[in-house]
Amino acid sequence: MLRRGLTTTRVLTCLSGLGLVTLVGALASVALRNELFAILSAAAVIGILVASRLFGFAEFLLVKNHVSASAGAFFRRTTADKPQQVETHLQGSGEWGSLWRELTAYAKDQNLGSICLDVNAPAIQETYHARWSTKPTIQAILVSGEQNFR
Repeated sequence: MLRRGLTTTRVLTCLSGLGLVTLVGALASVALRNELFAILSAAAVIGILVASRLFGFAEFLLVKNHVSASAGAFFRRTTADKPQQVETHLQGSGEWGSLWRELTAYAKDQNLGSICLDVNAPAIQETYHARWSTKPTIQAILVSGEQNFR
């Protein structure tokens, strides 16, 4: 939060507010003997942090892309004519999309099966992940997790 330009006072105020939300949820849960209030307050805090991009937004994007690619694999078949791709710009402001388009155009021209571009530069706060595949399917790339097709 300090990196985003907030002062120390604002950071402490924000954290106190989030703690207050969880406190109210916990007290309501105990008073009403219903754990749903505690769960809802915790979900609200997580939702606020992700929606404000203070914490967990990059992870949310990764999960969203993984789920959509996996669900899409059940409803359509991958053919050589229509490759599958996942592109996620997690952090930073670099123009990786234009480079990625050039790489995928080259991969099509050279009849490649799959390519990936992973940029992880914490010193300049830049993270970008992209995968393109005709065979194996993009779902296989995402599910394998550790396997890189280059």
